[in-house]
Amino acid sequence: MTTNAYVSGTPLSPAFPTRYREAEARSARIARPLKLVGGVREVDEDLMAR
Repeated sequence: MTTNAYVSGTPLSPAFPTRYREAEARSARIARPLKLVGGVREVDEDLMAR
């Protein structure tokens, strides 16, 4: 089933930034080893806001 952009009078918001930031503490714990391996020093806030 498809719906319009408005459900119960609430507009849809971008799914990615809010979904990934909901459990930020858990995400940080999981990301720690990945950041070390990938050489990432900090989060790119502009990329997260896309």
